[in-house]
Amino acid sequence: TVDATQTDALKITDTQGDIVSIERECILVSHAQPKFDHRVTWKYKFDTKKAVVVEAEADGELKIDGKQISTIELSLKFKPSNDEVVASKNASGSSNSSGSAAASKPNVTMPADLKATLEKLADEKTTQSDRVEQLMLLAERQWDSKFRKSVVDGISEQLGQKEDPVIHAALKALTKWDAATCVEQVVPLLKHKSSQVRDAVVEYLGAMQDGSASPALCDALEHVDLRDAIYKAMLSIGPTGELGVIKMLSHPDESVRIQGCLILEELGSKKCAESLQKLASKSGNDGLQAKKTLAKLGFGMGATQNPQKDTEEVNPFEAKKKPGSR
Repeated sequence: TVDATQTDALKITDTQGDIVSIERECILVSHAQPKFDHRVTWKYKFDTKKAVVVEAEADGELKIDGKQISTIELSLKFKPSNDEVVASKNASGSSNSSGSAAASKPNVTMPADLKATLEKLADEKTTQSDRVEQLMLLAERQWDSKFRKSVVDGISEQLGQKEDPVIHAALKALTKWDAATCVEQVVPLLKHKSSQVRDAVVEYLGAMQDGSASPALCDALEHVDLRDAIYKAMLSIGPTGELGVIKMLSHPDESVRIQGCLILEELGSKKCAESLQKLASKSGNDGLQAKKTLAKLGFGMGATQNPQKDTEEVNPFEAKKKPGSR
Protein backbone atom coordinates (compact mmCIF):
# COMPACT_ATOMS: atom_id res chain seq x y z
CA THR A 1 0.00 0.00 0.00
CA VAL A 2 1.32 3.43 -0.96
CA ASP A 3 0.53 6.32 1.40
CA ALA A 4 -0.29 9.01 -1.16
CA THR A 5 -2.83 11.64 -2.13
CA GLN A 6 -4.18 12.40 -5.58
CA THR A 7 -5.71 15.63 -6.86
CA ASP A 8 -7.46 16.17 -10.15
CA ALA A 9 -8.36 19.73 -11.21
CA LEU A 10 -10.41 20.51 -14.31
CA LYS A 11 -11.17 23.89 -15.87
CA ILE A 12 -12.41 25.34 -19.18
CA THR A 13 -9.84 27.77 -20.61
CA ASP A 14 -11.43 28.83 -23.91
CA THR A 15 -14.48 28.38 -26.16
CA GLN A 16 -14.51 28.96 -29.92
CA GLY A 17 -17.73 27.90 -31.61
CA ASP A 18 -18.27 24.20 -30.93
CA ILE A 19 -14.67 23.72 -29.71
CA VAL A 20 -14.12 23.91 -25.95
CA SER A 21 -10.57 23.97 -24.56
CA ILE A 22 -10.18 22.08 -21.28
CA GLU A 23 -7.15 21.88 -18.98
CA ARG A 24 -6.80 19.03 -16.50
CA GLU A 25 -4.03 18.78 -13.91
CA CYS A 26 -3.42 15.39 -12.25
CA ILE A 27 -1.07 15.18 -9.26
CA LEU A 28 -0.08 12.08 -7.26
CA VAL A 29 2.18 12.67 -4.24
CA SER A 30 3.42 10.15 -1.66
CA HIS A 31 3.81 10.89 2.05
CA ALA A 32 6.21 8.06 2.93
CA GLN A 33 9.14 6.24 1.39
CA PRO A 34 9.61 6.12 -1.47
CA LYS A 35 8.73 9.82 -1.78
CA PHE A 36 7.48 10.44 -5.28
CA ASP A 37 5.74 13.26 -7.08
CA HIS A 38 3.93 12.48 -10.33
CA ARG A 39 2.37 15.43 -12.19
CA VAL A 40 0.70 15.50 -15.60
CA THR A 41 -1.16 18.40 -17.22
CA TRP A 42 -3.56 17.57 -20.05
CA LYS A 43 -4.96 20.09 -22.52
CA TYR A 44 -7.97 18.93 -24.54
CA LYS A 45 -9.95 20.47 -27.38
CA PHE A 46 -13.46 19.02 -27.24
CA ASP A 47 -16.01 19.24 -30.04
CA THR A 48 -19.32 19.67 -28.19
CA LYS A 49 -21.37 19.12 -31.34
CA LYS A 50 -19.84 15.71 -32.08
CA ALA A 51 -19.02 14.89 -28.44
CA VAL A 52 -15.44 13.90 -29.30
CA VAL A 53 -11.94 15.04 -28.39
CA VAL A 54 -10.26 16.42 -31.52
CA GLU A 55 -6.88 17.35 -30.05
CA ALA A 56 -4.92 16.65 -26.87
CA GLU A 57 -1.55 17.59 -25.40
CA ALA A 58 0.18 16.40 -22.24
CA ASP A 59 3.31 17.25 -20.33
CA GLY A 60 4.50 16.16 -16.93
CA GLU A 61 7.22 14.52 -14.88
CA LEU A 62 7.92 11.91 -12.24
CA LYS A 63 10.28 12.66 -9.34
CA ILE A 64 11.43 10.14 -6.75
CA ASP A 65 13.18 11.46 -3.64
CA GLY A 66 13.53 14.81 -5.38
CA LYS A 67 15.25 13.40 -8.46
CA GLN A 68 13.59 13.58 -11.85
CA ILE A 69 13.11 10.03 -13.17
CA SER A 70 11.09 10.59 -16.32
CA THR A 71 9.04 13.15 -18.24
CA ILE A 72 6.12 12.97 -20.64
CA GLU A 73 5.38 15.23 -23.58
CA LEU A 74 2.96 14.36 -26.34
CA SER A 75 0.60 15.94 -28.83
CA LEU A 76 -2.28 14.07 -30.43
CA LYS A 77 -4.89 14.88 -33.05
CA PHE A 78 -8.04 12.86 -33.64
CA LYS A 79 -10.07 12.50 -36.81
CA PRO A 80 -13.76 11.61 -36.60
CA SER A 81 -14.72 8.12 -37.74
CA ASN A 82 -17.06 7.64 -40.69
CA ASP A 83 -19.95 7.01 -38.31
CA GLU A 84 -19.33 10.32 -36.55
CA VAL A 85 -19.20 12.23 -39.85
CA VAL A 86 -22.50 10.66 -40.97
CA ALA A 87 -24.10 11.45 -37.61
CA SER A 88 -22.95 15.05 -37.87
CA LYS A 89 -24.34 15.35 -41.39
CA ASN A 90 -27.72 13.93 -40.39
CA ALA A 91 -27.97 16.16 -37.34
CA SER A 92 -27.28 19.32 -39.35
CA GLY A 93 -29.40 18.34 -42.33
CA SER A 94 -26.50 19.14 -44.66
CA SER A 95 -25.13 16.92 -47.41
CA ASN A 96 -21.71 18.59 -47.29
CA SER A 97 -20.11 16.54 -44.50
CA SER A 98 -16.54 17.42 -45.50
CA GLY A 99 -17.28 21.13 -45.11
CA SER A 100 -18.75 20.56 -41.66
CA ALA A 101 -15.66 18.69 -40.51
CA ALA A 102 -13.35 21.38 -41.85
CA ALA A 103 -15.24 24.13 -40.06
CA SER A 104 -14.60 22.52 -36.65
CA LYS A 105 -10.93 21.71 -37.25
CA PRO A 106 -8.67 23.72 -34.90
CA ASN A 107 -6.10 26.01 -36.47
CA VAL A 108 -2.64 24.42 -36.11
CA THR A 109 -0.79 26.29 -38.86
CA MET A 110 2.96 26.43 -38.33
CA PRO A 111 4.37 29.97 -38.04
CA ALA A 112 5.91 31.16 -41.29
CA ASP A 113 9.34 31.87 -39.75
CA LEU A 114 9.54 28.40 -38.17
CA LYS A 115 8.46 26.77 -41.41
CA ALA A 116 11.10 28.75 -43.33
CA THR A 117 13.80 27.69 -40.87
CA LEU A 118 12.97 24.00 -41.21
CA GLU A 119 12.80 24.26 -44.99
CA LYS A 120 16.23 25.91 -45.08
CA LEU A 121 17.69 23.11 -42.98
CA ALA A 122 16.21 20.51 -45.30
CA ASP A 123 17.62 22.21 -48.40
CA GLU A 124 20.80 20.46 -49.56
CA LYS A 125 22.11 23.77 -50.95
CA THR A 126 22.12 25.47 -47.54
CA THR A 127 25.67 26.38 -46.48
CA GLN A 128 27.35 25.30 -43.27
CA SER A 129 27.15 28.75 -41.70
CA ASP A 130 23.46 29.06 -42.57
CA ARG A 131 22.73 25.63 -41.06
CA VAL A 132 24.44 26.59 -37.83
CA GLU A 133 22.55 29.88 -37.76
CA GLN A 134 19.18 28.16 -38.25
CA LEU A 135 19.95 25.56 -35.57
CA MET A 136 20.93 28.28 -33.13
CA LEU A 137 17.64 30.03 -33.90
CA LEU A 138 15.69 26.85 -33.15
CA ALA A 139 17.53 26.52 -29.83
CA GLU A 140 17.10 30.14 -28.74
CA ARG A 141 13.50 30.87 -29.72
CA GLN A 142 10.57 29.73 -27.59
CA TRP A 143 8.39 27.88 -30.08
CA ASP A 144 5.00 26.31 -29.43
CA SER A 145 5.42 22.70 -28.21
CA LYS A 146 2.72 21.51 -30.62
CA PHE A 147 5.36 21.71 -33.37
CA ARG A 148 7.90 19.72 -31.35
CA LYS A 149 7.91 16.62 -33.56
CA SER A 150 8.48 18.57 -36.76
CA VAL A 151 11.27 20.60 -35.17
CA VAL A 152 13.01 17.61 -33.56
CA ASP A 153 12.83 15.69 -36.83
CA GLY A 154 14.37 18.62 -38.67
CA ILE A 155 17.15 19.05 -36.12
CA SER A 156 18.03 15.36 -35.84
CA GLU A 157 18.49 15.11 -39.60
CA GLN A 158 21.44 17.48 -39.19
CA LEU A 159 23.32 14.88 -37.11
CA GLY A 160 24.13 13.18 -40.41
CA GLN A 161 25.96 16.22 -41.80
CA LYS A 162 29.74 16.05 -42.28
CA GLU A 163 30.59 19.44 -40.78
CA ASP A 164 31.45 19.33 -37.06
CA PRO A 165 29.95 22.80 -36.29
CA VAL A 166 26.60 21.69 -37.73
CA ILE A 167 26.53 18.50 -35.66
CA HIS A 168 27.54 20.45 -32.55
CA ALA A 169 24.78 23.03 -33.11
CA ALA A 170 22.23 20.25 -33.72
CA LEU A 171 23.14 18.57 -30.41
CA LYS A 172 22.77 21.87 -28.56
CA ALA A 173 19.36 22.41 -30.15
CA LEU A 174 18.19 18.87 -29.30
CA THR A 175 19.23 19.47 -25.69
CA LYS A 176 17.22 22.69 -25.58
CA TRP A 177 14.19 20.91 -27.02
CA ASP A 178 14.55 18.07 -24.49
CA ALA A 179 14.42 15.64 -27.44
CA ALA A 180 14.87 12.38 -25.50
CA THR A 181 13.72 10.15 -28.37
CA CYS A 182 17.00 10.87 -30.18
CA VAL A 183 19.19 9.13 -27.56
CA GLU A 184 19.89 6.04 -29.68
CA GLN A 185 20.81 8.26 -32.62
CA VAL A 186 23.14 10.42 -30.51
CA VAL A 187 25.03 7.74 -28.51
CA PRO A 188 27.29 6.65 -31.43
CA LEU A 189 28.57 10.24 -31.65
CA LEU A 190 30.48 9.63 -28.40
CA LYS A 191 33.11 8.17 -30.74
CA HIS A 192 33.18 11.23 -32.99
CA LYS A 193 36.62 12.60 -33.87
CA SER A 194 35.73 16.11 -32.66
CA SER A 195 36.14 16.75 -28.92
CA GLN A 196 33.62 19.59 -29.21
CA VAL A 197 31.01 17.21 -30.60
CA ARG A 198 31.75 14.58 -27.95
CA ASP A 199 31.36 17.19 -25.21
CA ALA A 200 27.96 18.23 -26.59
CA VAL A 201 26.91 14.56 -26.73
CA VAL A 202 27.72 14.08 -23.04
CA GLU A 203 25.79 17.23 -22.14
CA TYR A 204 22.78 16.02 -24.14
CA LEU A 205 22.81 12.49 -22.65
CA GLY A 206 23.05 13.83 -19.12
CA ALA A 207 20.13 16.17 -19.72
CA MET A 208 17.97 13.38 -21.15
CA GLN A 209 18.48 11.22 -18.02
CA ASP A 210 18.22 7.99 -20.01
CA GLY A 211 19.81 5.05 -18.18
CA SER A 212 20.40 3.13 -21.41
CA ALA A 213 23.17 5.61 -22.30
CA SER A 214 25.26 5.03 -19.15
CA PRO A 215 27.31 2.02 -20.44
CA ALA A 216 28.33 4.02 -23.52
CA LEU A 217 29.24 6.98 -21.32
CA CYS A 218 31.43 4.68 -19.26
CA ASP A 219 33.22 3.50 -22.41
CA ALA A 220 33.82 7.15 -23.35
CA LEU A 221 35.89 7.65 -20.18
CA GLU A 222 38.90 6.84 -22.36
CA HIS A 223 38.73 10.53 -23.29
CA VAL A 224 40.33 12.12 -20.23
CA ASP A 225 39.04 15.58 -21.14
CA LEU A 226 35.45 14.30 -20.95
CA ARG A 227 35.64 12.63 -17.56
CA ASP A 228 34.34 15.45 -15.38
CA ALA A 229 31.40 15.99 -17.73
CA ILE A 230 30.67 12.24 -17.81
CA TYR A 231 30.69 12.04 -14.00
CA LYS A 232 28.11 14.85 -13.88
CA ALA A 233 26.03 13.14 -16.56
CA MET A 234 26.04 9.85 -14.61
CA LEU A 235 24.78 11.65 -11.51
CA SER A 236 22.12 13.42 -13.55
CA ILE A 237 20.90 10.15 -15.08
CA GLY A 238 20.48 8.74 -11.58
CA PRO A 239 19.51 5.21 -10.47
CA THR A 240 18.51 4.00 -13.94
CA GLY A 241 22.15 4.41 -15.00
CA GLU A 242 23.61 2.33 -12.17
CA LEU A 243 24.83 -0.52 -14.39
CA GLY A 244 27.00 1.89 -16.34
CA VAL A 245 28.50 3.26 -13.13
CA ILE A 246 29.25 -0.28 -11.93
CA LYS A 247 31.37 -0.70 -15.07
CA MET A 248 33.54 2.14 -13.80
CA LEU A 249 34.67 -0.02 -10.89
CA SER A 250 36.66 -2.21 -13.28
CA HIS A 251 38.17 0.65 -15.29
CA PRO A 252 41.99 0.47 -15.65
CA ASP A 253 42.41 3.98 -14.24
CA GLU A 254 42.27 4.14 -10.43
CA SER A 255 40.84 7.67 -10.43
CA VAL A 256 37.88 6.44 -12.49
CA ARG A 257 37.30 3.55 -10.09
CA ILE A 258 37.30 5.96 -7.16
CA GLN A 259 34.88 8.29 -8.91
CA GLY A 260 32.60 5.32 -9.63
CA CYS A 261 32.48 4.59 -5.90
CA LEU A 262 31.59 8.21 -5.13
CA ILE A 263 28.77 8.23 -7.69
CA LEU A 264 27.38 4.96 -6.30
CA GLU A 265 27.20 6.58 -2.86
CA GLU A 266 24.50 8.80 -4.37
CA LEU A 267 22.56 6.31 -6.49
CA GLY A 268 23.77 2.80 -5.68
CA SER A 269 21.47 -0.11 -4.80
CA LYS A 270 22.19 -3.70 -3.79
CA LYS A 271 23.05 -4.44 -7.45
CA CYS A 272 26.44 -2.76 -6.93
CA ALA A 273 27.33 -4.52 -3.67
CA GLU A 274 29.24 -7.46 -5.18
CA SER A 275 31.36 -5.26 -7.45
CA LEU A 276 32.14 -2.89 -4.58
CA GLN A 277 33.08 -5.80 -2.31
CA LYS A 278 35.44 -7.13 -4.97
CA LEU A 279 37.14 -3.75 -5.30
CA ALA A 280 37.25 -3.25 -1.52
CA SER A 281 39.24 -6.47 -1.12
CA LYS A 282 42.18 -4.86 -2.94
CA SER A 283 44.78 -2.52 -1.52
CA GLY A 284 45.09 1.05 -2.71
CA ASN A 285 43.04 4.22 -2.57
CA ASP A 286 40.29 2.72 -4.71
CA GLY A 287 39.91 -0.23 -2.33
CA LEU A 288 39.69 2.15 0.62
CA GLN A 289 37.03 4.25 -1.13
CA ALA A 290 35.06 1.11 -2.00
CA LYS A 291 34.96 0.20 1.70
CA LYS A 292 33.68 3.68 2.56
CA THR A 293 31.01 3.41 -0.12
CA LEU A 294 29.91 -0.01 1.13
CA ALA A 295 29.60 1.39 4.65
CA LYS A 296 27.57 4.38 3.48
CA LEU A 297 25.19 2.12 1.54
CA GLY A 298 24.85 -0.21 4.52
CA PHE A 299 26.69 -3.17 3.01
CA GLY A 300 29.39 -5.33 4.57
CA MET A 301 32.34 -7.11 2.98
CA GLY A 302 30.40 -10.36 2.68
CA ALA A 303 26.66 -10.82 2.46
CA THR A 304 24.85 -7.49 2.49
CA GLN A 305 23.89 -6.21 5.94
CA ASN A 306 20.82 -4.01 6.25
CA PRO A 307 21.03 -3.13 2.54
CA GLN A 308 19.46 -0.03 1.13
CA LYS A 309 16.36 -1.00 -0.81
CA ASP A 310 16.84 -1.51 -4.51
CA THR A 311 15.56 1.46 -6.48
CA GLU A 312 13.67 -0.73 -8.95
CA GLU A 313 11.97 -2.65 -6.15
CA VAL A 314 10.57 0.40 -4.40
CA ASN A 315 9.82 2.49 -7.49
CA PRO A 316 6.04 2.36 -8.02
CA PHE A 317 6.62 3.24 -11.65
CA GLU A 318 8.70 1.24 -14.11
CA ALA A 319 11.90 3.09 -14.95
CA LYS A 320 11.72 3.91 -18.63
CA LYS A 321 13.15 6.22 -21.28
CA LYS A 322 12.15 9.81 -21.05
CA PRO A 323 9.43 10.23 -23.63
CA GLY A 324 9.87 12.63 -26.45
CA SER A 325 8.05 13.43 -29.59
CA ARG A 326 10.12 12.43 -32.54
